[in-house]
Amino acid sequence: MLVSDVLLNSFLQDRFDDIEIGGVVCSTKDIKPKTDDYAGDLFLCIKGATVDRHEFISQAIESGAVGIVCSEKYYIDNVTSEPVNELVKFYYVPDVGAIYAQVFQRLYSSPQNKLKMLAVTGTDGKTTTATLVSEILGQEKCGYIGTNGIDLGSKVHFESFNTTPGPQELYRYLAEFVKKGATTCAMEASSEAQYYNRFQNLQFNSLALTNITSEHLNTHGTVENYVAAKTAIFSDHLKSDGWAILNLDDIHSEGIIKAMQKTGAAKAGQNVLTYSTKQTADLQVLDFSTYLNDSQFGTGTAITLKMSKRFKVLAKVADNQTDSEIIKFTSPLLGDFNVENLMCALLLAVSGGATMKDFLKALPKLNVAGRLDMLNLGQDFAVMVDYAHTPNGVERLLRFANQISGVGRRITVIGQAGERDHGKRHIVGKIASSNSDLVIFTEDDQKHEDVNQIIKNMTEDLDKNKDNWLEIPNRKLAIKKAISEANSGDLVMILGKGADPFNKVGDIKLPYCDIDVAIDEIKQKMKS
Repeated sequence: MLVSDVLLNSFLQDRFDDIEIGGVVCSTKDIKPKTDDYAGDLFLCIKGATVDRHEFISQAIESGAVGIVCSEKYYIDNVTSEPVNELVKFYYVPDVGAIYAQVFQRLYSSPQNKLKMLAVTGTDGKTTTATLVSEILGQEKCGYIGTNGIDLGSKVHFESFNTTPGPQELYRYLAEFVKKGATTCAMEASSEAQYYNRFQNLQFNSLALTNITSEHLNTHGTVENYVAAKTAIFSDHLKSDGWAILNLDDIHSEGIIKAMQKTGAAKAGQNVLTYSTKQTADLQVLDFSTYLNDSQFGTGTAITLKMSKRFKVLAKVADNQTDSEIIKFTSPLLGDFNVENLMCALLLAVSGGATMKDFLKALPKLNVAGRLDMLNLGQDFAVMVDYAHTPNGVERLLRFANQISGVGRRITVIGQAGERDHGKRHIVGKIASSNSDLVIFTEDDQKHEDVNQIIKNMTEDLDKNKDNWLEIPNRKLAIKKAISEANSGDLVMILGKGADPFNKVGDIKLPYCDIDVAIDEIKQKMKS
């Protein structure tokens, strides 16, 4: 039976007038049929990037869906000619995708309105920055959503498939945060989520930019489209009274401000907090020095910051903390990129209500699993695990590694994800080869691509006669080889996956973690 939009609108106000439902799903695999204890599920015919759920209406009915929300055209062209269970109700809307997010917001009682929504976007540094924000604000009160999963301290943990989940998962996670007492959410906001409309009907209280370099061209097509997607997150999804946190060292910040001025986001681009390593900003890095196993300073980065008056007021910087605009402290995080990530996280956390006192209290324990993660089991060589996979990320990390004194050979294990931008693969391969004594090219979330072809793409610009690189498609064997090659004083860097708990092969997520594999290999080597 076809009904008017009015009926669906009534659902958006938390109910259907003529149907009782237990839940809403977008996959036939998730459908729970009606039982004595459960009302049954409503099936949304969402048209995604590769799948149109309208094609699974018959399967949804067979699986026990009690209602189908679909487009009028598909209903008229297809469903009316098929035998249909008359107990299943059909609801028409012009565009199912247009009400996708609203349905789940209503289903979970709009949890986004009960939390301060803080987000970070950028090519590199999203995972680190969002994690640091949750640690500064307190992981039992500030939930995290991103590459490393969905976490609320000891209260909530789920694995994540996408950096930014779609509405069906996102609002379930946010509702769980609210239920467990969270007041804030720090999440990664990817350009792909913007492209696939996962931010539909969502507004952020604060939004930060780390940087924008060439990435995700498999989705966006051109760098211009990629930049436009990042910019649109600010112009379209930042509240009018929200805060924008921008990196003045990134050339795209000016364009983002202009876009916000047009839409009125962040008080037409006036509510902007800035950070920089080169020029005057709300947080300006004047100096930093990194130490690795130093006899006096240990391991960390000593940082000197200059704070604006506005920042000092927002962060409630007390006179007993600093009587000037200069503040010095030591971060446990390594690398110049992590200095930038830390500044971004501090500004984002302050915009969400944190004080400088909160920051300094959290500082000694700040840690991001899989981000410059040094694995020390007492071996006489160093092993580092990191997420770096983009040209900019890999180059900056390897440049940092080459600045560490007292290191012997630098051995790098790296791959590239399947079904991503092919054009960057040879660039990453060249960067890795030019900045390492030995590179082992291997797999990394190959999905439906041939790992050997991916490696071929990475090595196409390399001298085939040079002996500073190898191809070992199996990632475990590649890590085993790297660690077996390490001598006293060497540094092994395992890049790309960080603390990811799985490897994506085809449509399957196989349990796997670089950290676990590396630890096992280090132990084996120490025994031999």
